[in-house]
Amino acid sequence: MSGEGRAWFMTLSLFAIGLALAVGLHYLELHARPTGSQATIRSGDLPQRIVSLGPNLTEILFALGSGPQVVGVTNFCNFPPEAAALPRTGGLLDTNLELVQSLAPELVLLQGTNSRMIELCKLSGTPWLEVKMDDVRSIEAGISLIGSAVGRPAEAETLNAAIHDMLLSVSRRTAAAHTVRVFICVGRAPGSLAGIVTVGPDSFISEILTTAGGINIFSDADIPYPQVSKESLLQRQPEVILELRPNERLDEHQLIALQNDWLTLSSVPAVDSGRIFVLTEDYLVIPGPRIGIAAEHLARLLHPETI
Repeated sequence: MSGEGRAWFMTLSLFAIGLALAVGLHYLELHARPTGSQATIRSGDLPQRIVSLGPNLTEILFALGSGPQVVGVTNFCNFPPEAAALPRTGGLLDTNLELVQSLAPELVLLQGTNSRMIELCKLSGTPWLEVKMDDVRSIEAGISLIGSAVGRPAEAETLNAAIHDMLLSVSRRTAAAHTVRVFICVGRAPGSLAGIVTVGPDSFISEILTTAGGINIFSDADIPYPQVSKESLLQRQPEVILELRPNERLDEHQLIALQNDWLTLSSVPAVDSGRIFVLTEDYLVIPGPRIGIAAEHLARLLHPETI
C-alpha cells in the first residue's frame, strides 16, 4: 500500500472504526463555549463558516447544500471536486490548529475524537459537533445530526431516504443470488502476502458487502482491523478477494502485479477462478453519502448477472 493509502487507512481506522465502536451513537453531541455544554443553534445563528475534519463529513455537507459554508477540510477530503480546492488542515494526528483558528470557523465538525481540536474549540469558544459514523445506522444518524446543525433537516431526511432506497434496491436484486464468500484486504506488505490486514464485522464495509450479496469471511473477528495469516485464508476458502487501495493511481502493469501476488494461494477458489479485484475507489472506505454507490459497485463484482 502506498504512503497515501496507508495514511488514509490509519485515518479511517481512527476516525470511523475503533472510536465509534468504543463510544457509539449515544455520544453524538453538540458542544459550544469553554464549558463544553450542549448548544442550541437557532435558525438565525446558523454557521456560515464550517471547518470539516473528516472526508465523510465534507461529503455530507456538500450533499446537503452547505458546501458554500465550508471554509476548510482535511488533506483527505477530495470529493466533491470543489472540496479539494479548499484550505487543507492536515489529518487526525497532525491537524494544523493554527490554520483552523485562522479560518474563523463558526462550527467545527469532527469525525471521531480529536482532543487537541476540541481543546482549541473550548479555548476559543468555537462550537463543535463530534460525529462518529461507521455502520449504516450511525451514518444515517450522523447525517440527520449534521442536517440539524446546519439548518438543513429536510435535506438530511431526503439524503437518508435516497441512501436507504439505493441500499434496498441492491439488496433486493441480490437476495436470491448465491451468497459469495469474500475476503477484504485493506493492507499488506508491498510485493508479498505478509502483514495482511482485513476488516471485522462491525464496519459499514462489511455491512454493504452483505447488502451486495456477499459475506465477510472474517465476520467473526473481535477487533475492527485484524491481521490475518495466509493459512487462515487457505482454511476459509474465499470465493472472491477484494483488495482495497483507495486513491492509488495504478496502471495495468501494477494492477496485474498486485493480483499476481495472490497466486501463491492457488488452492483458494478466488485465486483459482481469477476473481481477485483491486479497487481504488475512495467511496468504498468512506462512511458517507456514497455507501449506496459502494454497495452497487460490490454487487456488480459479486453478482454481475443481477445488476
